[in-house]
Amino acid sequence: MRPDSLKYQETIAKEFEAVKDRVRYLIGSAHWGEEGRYKEVILINFLRRILPNTISVGTGFIKDGDNVSTQSDVITQLSQTETGRYTLI
Repeated sequence: MRPDSLKYQETIAKEFEAVKDRVRYLIGSAHWGEEGRYKEVILINFLRRILPNTISVGTGFIKDGDNVSTQSDVITQLSQTETGRYTLI
């Protein structure tokens, strides 16, 4: 069998499709925030599987001067450098 990038990507899409509404089926619309968090965890786990170890994946707020994001976001960053700094991607 020859490699098939499109089929590979289709299987990833099917994996996301299979789990994306799992919490909604369990709790209905009782708590949209928790459903969103569940979906973020799915995405974070996927990114951690495919990205190199030099890239960290987590959650947090984005701060730019006095501006701070209004909710926690999925964040990717290069791992800590020798200077002790992180680089957001």
